[in-house]
Amino acid sequence: MSSAPPLAYIYDRCATANPAMMELRLRACSEYVEEQGWGWGGWFVDKGDDPLTSDRRPALDNLVHSIQAVSPDTERVCLL
Repeated sequence: MSSAPPLAYIYDRCATANPAMMELRLRACSEYVEEQGWGWGGWFVDKGDDPLTSDRRPALDNLVHSIQAVSPDTERVCLL
């Protein structure tokens, strides 16, 4: 593994009209990433009807592709 800090990827989903709880979770994850000294790999959020399906989660798909695109020598962390 590389000596560089891991890259953190954050995924969440929100199927409600009020995203307040999701925003609190994302803020908490962001603070945790900062405390750990990790780098940022990206934020990925499925909204609307997408979180309710088991076969269509575009943000989750993008997260997986982003993680796979990073060098195998880079440590990655995913917060859900």
